[in-house]
Amino acid sequence: MQQKVGRISKSFGTHGELQIVLFDTFPEVFDVEEPLFVFIDKLAVPLFCRRFERRGQRGAVVEFDDFGSEKRTSELIGLELFREEAAQEREVLDPDAEELDPEALIGFRAVIEPDTEGILEEYIDGENPLFVLSLPSHSEVYIPVVDEFITEIDVDQRVIHFLLPDGLVDVND
Repeated sequence: MQQKVGRISKSFGTHGELQIVLFDTFPEVFDVEEPLFVFIDKLAVPLFCRRFERRGQRGAVVEFDDFGSEKRTSELIGLELFREEAAQEREVLDPDAEELDPEALIGFRAVIEPDTEGILEEYIDGENPLFVLSLPSHSEVYIPVVDEFITEIDVDQRVIHFLLPDGLVDVND
């Protein structure tokens, strides 16, 4: 299963270095022998790191093999990074649990009734917790984490269904 772990934000230097934003799903310890993936024309393209250097909690500078120039790396800017999630790393969700950890729902397919689909990308904890959804018609949509908006969670199929008030998705524009 592919797990979204970051986004390539911009060039960094003149030798093909890229700055990436790391999502909370990026592993604390990353083995540079493991490829990261981007989707180009709906195909998963593996990228092998020549160099990976963390910059704080949420950032890194990376050089990929076969992308040694600014011109080549410019093709990657804005793309999201994925990694193949190892079976032992997957968080096991108990469908019979009283309450699910919202962070465990990251990566679920999000269905907004009646006919919109996307991916639950992030959980923002705080006084007013939010889900961040990626939808085809919007770059990011923020949804308050409240029981009234969630109609179903199918742990086995990794799908969460929402019934949202009219206009809530459009507030994010």
